This record gives sequence, C-alpha cells and structure tokens, in this order.
Amino acid sequence: MKNCIKLLAFIAVPLSVLLGSCDKKDDFKSDPLTDYVSITPGKYITYKMDSLRFTDFGQGEVTISYEAKDVVDGPLEGMEPNTWRVIRYFRPWGSTNEGAWVPQHAYSVTITNDGVKMLEDNLTYTKLKLPIREGLSWLGNALLPQHPLAGRFQFSNDGNMRDWEYSYENVDMPTIIDDVEYPNTITVFQVDDSQNAPVTEPDLIGYLNYSTETYAKGIGLISREMTMWEYQPKNGDKPAFKTGFGIKLTITGHN
Repeated sequence: MKNCIKLLAFIAVPLSVLLGSCDKKDDFKSDPLTDYVSITPGKYITYKMDSLRFTDFGQGEVTISYEAKDVVDGPLEGMEPNTWRVIRYFRPWGSTNEGAWVPQHAYSVTITNDGVKMLEDNLTYTKLKLPIREGLSWLGNALLPQHPLAGRFQFSNDGNMRDWEYSYENVDMPTIIDDVEYPNTITVFQVDDSQNAPVTEPDLIGYLNYSTETYAKGIGLISREMTMWEYQPKNGDKPAFKTGFGIKLTITGHN
C-alpha cells in the first residue's frame, strides 16, 4: 500500500505542473498591420526600381533603372471593406522634374482582420499576416491560379508559386538602406529556390525563384527583391536562352 501511495504521488506532481501550465496565457501582443501598411490618402513612397530584362530572344540581359512612386489614392467602392487604391508613377532615374511623373498602373490593398492582401494585375497575394511574430509562416500565394505568370513569360517555374511559404524574419530589427537607418522593420521571406543557377551546366535546364520584402514601421514597404527566370539549353538549331524577369525596389523617400 505504501508503494502504491508513493506511485500516485509521483504521478500527481507532473499532472499538477501540466494543469498549471494550461492556466498560463500567451501574453504576446502583435503590432497592428496598419503600422506597416499606410492607407492614408496622399501617402507616398518613392523608390529606385531596377528592372532586369532578357533581350535578343534570351541571349542577353539588361537592367534598366527608374524612379517609382506609389501614392495612396483613396478607398475603392464595390470591393472588400477597407480596400484602397494605390497608383504607381514612373519617371526616368535621376530626373528632378516633378512634371515627369507618369502614372503607369494601379493596384489595390485590402486590410482584413488578420492580413493584408494586394491585388495586382488580377493576381491576389497575402502580403502580411497576423500576428507579426518571428517565424510565423503562411501561404501568401494560395489565391493564385496555376502558372499565374504564363501569359507574360515563357517559363514553367511559376507552377509552384501557390506553395511558396512566406515567413517573418528579423522582426522589429533595424535595416539600413543608403546610409538611412529604419529602426523597426520586418522582413517577409517568400522563396529561395534554384537549380543550375548560376548556369554552370549549359546542357541542363536551370531556374531561379527568389523573393523577399522588408517593411518599416510607420512607413510601409522599403525594399523588395523578386527574381524569376528559367534557362533552356540548346535544342538542335535553337540556341540556349533565358526568360523571366527581376525587380528590385529600394526606398529613396516618403512623406
């Protein structure tokens, strides 16, 4: 009997610890999404935009630089609640002429109860998610169709975009861009997947998918880098070629 009593006491100790741990509450409090995405009409951010293009039927490549400006225009009627239109303007890199800004296209931003969605070129991405916490992950491209970029690029490495697992990194850490420090930022890592990139085996197919974004508290998106290309080796009389694109945005100013 004494042995039984001792055994019961031994079992009771971890049980009480377990019950006690169940009573503890998670005290983590997330920053609101609006700390990192502005929806104030007239708010703008300017960027240096470097655009990678493949030329001469994929035989060459060139990077062209622009200055881009994203301006919050206003709310959009007939859309999901809390949806705002953003207009992107371009002018030549290095220009100081305010009259040189030309509106090129618009996209929308929707702030939901637990995330931020962006609709651009009829494609919807979930850019941010609550809670904003180191390591949190989500399928940011889950709303995309199969091969969402097929109409614009002759590659196949967009076929798994819906499986890209976004995740938060370096939450509330400083980021320095062009000698300017942004003290509170979050980075959204999206994908880093490649094969034969750089191309070291010219007879094999290669591809590169890389995408990441960084947001600063009180400002919004301060940097973005996205590169997607595919390499096709020589096929008979058809020479090897690359197809795809690259975009790099780095903040140059804001109001």
